[in-house]
Amino acid sequence: MYIRFAFLLSIAMYFLLVFLDVTFPGLVSNYLSAHWLLLIGLALYIVLAAKGIPIERHAGVERGIVVLFGFGATIVTWNLGRPLEEYRILFTFLSALIPYIAYRVLLVSNS
Repeated sequence: MYIRFAFLLSIAMYFLLVFLDVTFPGLVSNYLSAHWLLLIGLALYIVLAAKGIPIERHAGVERGIVVLFGFGATIVTWNLGRPLEEYRILFTFLSALIPYIAYRVLLVSNS
Protein backbone atom coordinates (compact mmCIF):
# COMPACT_ATOMS: atom_id res chain seq x y z
CA MET A 1 0.00 0.00 0.00
CA TYR A 2 2.77 2.43 0.91
CA ILE A 3 4.72 1.53 -2.22
CA ARG A 4 1.73 2.37 -4.42
CA PHE A 5 1.26 5.71 -2.65
CA ALA A 6 4.98 6.52 -2.97
CA PHE A 7 4.83 5.64 -6.68
CA LEU A 8 1.82 7.85 -7.36
CA LEU A 9 3.25 10.68 -5.26
CA SER A 10 6.63 10.60 -7.03
CA ILE A 11 5.02 10.65 -10.48
CA ALA A 12 2.62 13.46 -9.52
CA MET A 13 5.42 15.52 -7.99
CA TYR A 14 7.58 14.97 -11.08
CA PHE A 15 4.91 16.36 -13.39
CA LEU A 16 4.19 19.24 -11.03
CA LEU A 17 7.85 20.22 -10.80
CA VAL A 18 8.36 19.97 -14.56
CA PHE A 19 5.25 22.09 -15.12
CA LEU A 20 6.51 24.71 -12.66
CA ASP A 21 9.93 24.70 -14.28
CA VAL A 22 8.45 25.22 -17.75
CA THR A 23 6.10 27.93 -16.51
CA PHE A 24 8.76 29.73 -14.46
CA PRO A 25 12.16 28.82 -15.95
CA GLY A 26 14.80 28.06 -13.35
CA LEU A 27 12.42 27.83 -10.40
CA VAL A 28 13.08 24.12 -9.93
CA SER A 29 16.08 23.32 -12.12
CA ASN A 30 18.34 25.78 -10.30
CA TYR A 31 17.99 23.76 -7.10
CA LEU A 32 17.36 20.12 -8.04
CA SER A 33 16.75 17.82 -10.96
CA ALA A 34 13.13 16.74 -11.12
CA HIS A 35 14.14 13.75 -13.21
CA TRP A 36 15.33 11.98 -10.06
CA LEU A 37 11.66 11.69 -9.10
CA LEU A 38 10.93 10.01 -12.41
CA LEU A 39 13.75 7.53 -11.75
CA ILE A 40 12.36 6.85 -8.27
CA GLY A 41 8.89 6.38 -9.76
CA LEU A 42 10.26 3.89 -12.29
CA ALA A 43 12.00 1.92 -9.53
CA LEU A 44 8.81 1.89 -7.44
CA TYR A 45 6.81 0.71 -10.47
CA ILE A 46 9.23 -2.17 -10.95
CA VAL A 47 8.74 -3.12 -7.28
CA LEU A 48 4.95 -2.90 -7.71
CA ALA A 49 5.08 -5.12 -10.79
CA ALA A 50 7.38 -7.64 -9.09
CA LYS A 51 5.09 -7.93 -6.06
CA GLY A 52 1.93 -8.03 -8.20
CA ILE A 53 0.33 -5.04 -6.48
CA PRO A 54 -2.35 -3.57 -8.75
CA ILE A 55 -2.65 0.16 -9.28
CA GLU A 56 -6.31 0.96 -8.72
CA ARG A 57 -8.12 2.96 -11.36
CA HIS A 58 -10.72 5.62 -10.63
CA ALA A 59 -12.47 7.00 -13.71
CA GLY A 60 -13.29 10.37 -12.15
CA VAL A 61 -9.74 10.94 -10.97
CA GLU A 62 -8.36 9.89 -14.35
CA ARG A 63 -10.62 12.31 -16.20
CA GLY A 64 -9.68 15.11 -13.81
CA ILE A 65 -6.00 14.46 -14.42
CA VAL A 66 -6.58 14.49 -18.18
CA VAL A 67 -8.33 17.86 -17.93
CA LEU A 68 -5.51 19.26 -15.78
CA PHE A 69 -2.87 18.02 -18.20
CA GLY A 70 -4.80 19.46 -21.12
CA PHE A 71 -5.11 22.80 -19.36
CA GLY A 72 -1.43 22.77 -18.43
CA ALA A 73 -0.37 21.86 -21.97
CA THR A 74 -2.52 24.69 -23.29
CA ILE A 75 -0.89 27.24 -20.99
CA VAL A 76 2.64 26.03 -21.70
CA THR A 77 2.11 25.92 -25.47
CA TRP A 78 0.53 29.37 -25.53
CA ASN A 79 3.33 30.89 -23.45
CA LEU A 80 6.14 29.23 -25.37
CA GLY A 81 4.45 29.48 -28.78
CA ARG A 82 5.35 33.03 -29.78
CA PRO A 83 7.78 31.89 -32.50
CA LEU A 84 5.01 29.80 -34.09
CA GLU A 85 3.25 33.02 -35.22
CA GLU A 86 0.11 32.13 -37.19
CA TYR A 87 0.21 28.45 -36.13
CA ARG A 88 0.17 29.34 -32.44
CA ILE A 89 -3.59 28.87 -32.05
CA LEU A 90 -3.57 25.57 -33.95
CA PHE A 91 -0.72 24.11 -31.90
CA THR A 92 -2.30 25.32 -28.67
CA PHE A 93 -5.55 23.57 -29.60
CA LEU A 94 -3.69 20.39 -30.54
CA SER A 95 -1.71 20.41 -27.32
CA ALA A 96 -4.96 20.64 -25.38
CA LEU A 97 -6.25 17.53 -27.18
CA ILE A 98 -3.11 15.38 -26.84
CA PRO A 99 -3.75 14.30 -23.20
CA TYR A 100 -7.33 13.31 -24.06
CA ILE A 101 -6.23 11.36 -27.14
CA ALA A 102 -3.47 9.60 -25.19
CA TYR A 103 -5.94 8.73 -22.42
CA ARG A 104 -8.42 7.27 -24.89
CA VAL A 105 -5.73 5.24 -26.66
CA LEU A 106 -4.38 3.87 -23.37
CA LEU A 107 -7.89 3.18 -22.10
CA VAL A 108 -8.81 1.19 -25.22
CA SER A 109 -5.51 -0.71 -25.24
CA ASN A 110 -5.94 -1.70 -21.54
CA SER A 111 -9.55 -2.87 -21.91
